[in-house]
Amino acid sequence: MDVQEYKIEHKALYEVIADKLELIILNDTTQISQKLPSEQYLAESFGVSRPVIREALKILKERGLIASKQGSSTVITDYSSDHFVKTMNRIAHMKNATPEQIYQIRNHLEILSARLAAANATHQDVARMKQINEKIHENLYDAAKRAKWDVELHNVIARASKNPLLAFMMESLADLLQPIFEKIIEKELEQQKGSHGQDDGLMIHDMIVSAIEARNEEDAADLMRTHLMISVRNFEFFHEENRE
Repeated sequence: MDVQEYKIEHKALYEVIADKLELIILNDTTQISQKLPSEQYLAESFGVSRPVIREALKILKERGLIASKQGSSTVITDYSSDHFVKTMNRIAHMKNATPEQIYQIRNHLEILSARLAAANATHQDVARMKQINEKIHENLYDAAKRAKWDVELHNVIARASKNPLLAFMMESLADLLQPIFEKIIEKELEQQKGSHGQDDGLMIHDMIVSAIEARNEEDAADLMRTHLMISVRNFEFFHEENRE
């Protein structure tokens, strides 16, 4: 008999309490921004000591479900993209994710983002995209700033999809993508010295935003696909160059 199949998972009491509180919070999102009951009240309700509740609350803070405010109050929070970003960054580093693997994930998410943004973007979303494109043009020769605004444009497109999970996933990749973008832009700028030609990526950015504004889902997706092909080509070229 293989008893390992029936192995029982043992949890500390504070972990059990944390799991129960998490379920309560997730089952009633109207509680967001509301104060959490006091440690004493929770201890009496669960029939445990205050130190157990205190340890359970530490876990909920680590999970991004509650936060301490000025004074001694603790409130239920809306799970922010910051927590998701940090979690994804940890996973990427622990699993030794390569830039190539990050790009593979990005490609699928970006094309879907553009298609959904063309269907769902508001006038405010499009105005923000145009504003960011202007920032990219203004910082044409500053690799760090341009990379920052480039990543933000893609995040805004993802948010304009109105799919919160897609937006969270894209934002979770932002910290991983920005240094890659910056290195590629630096190399592109070195190659373009003395040239006055328009950057392909910048032109396609403008075209993607125009397609989204026109509600043309197919064009938005195709243009994003083309943009990503150029990006991958540049990445592979500079990545190989750095290996030599």
